[in-house]
Amino acid sequence: MDEGDRAARGLSPADSPAGPHAADQAVRGDPLVSAFWAIGAATLLLMAFGATVRVHGAGLACPDWPLCFGQLVPQMDFRIFLEWGHRLVAGLISVVFLVAGVLVLRDPRRRALAGGLVIAAAVTLLAQIVLGGLTVLHLLAQWTVTSHLLAANVFLAFVLLIGRRLRQGGRAALGPGPVAVRVSTGLLAFATLVQLVLGGVVSSSYAGLVCTEWPTCFGGVWFPTFAGLIGLQVLHRLGAYAVVLIAIANAALVWNDTALRRPAALFLVLVVVQVVLGVANVILSLPVELAVLHSLVADGLFQTAIWLAVGASTSTLIAAPADSKVA
Repeated sequence: MDEGDRAARGLSPADSPAGPHAADQAVRGDPLVSAFWAIGAATLLLMAFGATVRVHGAGLACPDWPLCFGQLVPQMDFRIFLEWGHRLVAGLISVVFLVAGVLVLRDPRRRALAGGLVIAAAVTLLAQIVLGGLTVLHLLAQWTVTSHLLAANVFLAFVLLIGRRLRQGGRAALGPGPVAVRVSTGLLAFATLVQLVLGGVVSSSYAGLVCTEWPTCFGGVWFPTFAGLIGLQVLHRLGAYAVVLIAIANAALVWNDTALRRPAALFLVLVVVQVVLGVANVILSLPVELAVLHSLVADGLFQTAIWLAVGASTSTLIAAPADSKVA
């Protein structure tokens, strides 16, 4: 953090870091930091796997839950393999998370840093497992599919926050950013969340191609109706435009803060990619590969928005003494 950032957060030169490498020394060698990053990466890939299951129409390839055709390992075809494989990977990630979470809670220092986040993530994971079962038992009902997607994103956010908190170790907390920055990043996170939910409802309603043109919907009309499936798609497009505008304004506001510039720039890049993918999905009639990428980038946007909002609310860039190494 440079002097301008420090002044913006109400810090004096006396608050300077203890040393350029002290913070790295404080957390170096803690395997749980890498473990939670790995769980986060695996969860993101699992979400892409889930999108693949959805676009291939394999969500009910296993008609029961938690078994598949009453068996632990059923006879496979392509769709059954997708759904069964998705469940298998989800189960493996759950086990690894629970082991890592127990290790955090058993260690007093780690528990003080991230115990609350671990418990919140565990509760979200339990909800996610239940929603996965309900998605099958309720035959891919709109509310279960969308809630399943949302819970996965919330779980991933908690996992990444745990990794971030453990990596920061005992570094002293700086003050929050200016009110305008906190409002801007919070608004961006909220708008991205709303857009994520709208996208989930569009997908679970199979409304991705009810508008056959872009930027108009059909027949040269931008907003033919706000009712039914067409209205749902129109709202999704309006939400996308709102997120783009908020992202540009947010980037301009935080650009001089070196702690927030990188996630703001990443968000801008991702939102441009997402718009291009959305347009391509309409023009190319929703090919599987682009539909999966569209879902994956949406997840990345939400996580980046959380990164921005958390960074604006609390910063922990002052290093702790080198002897505060995590046990």
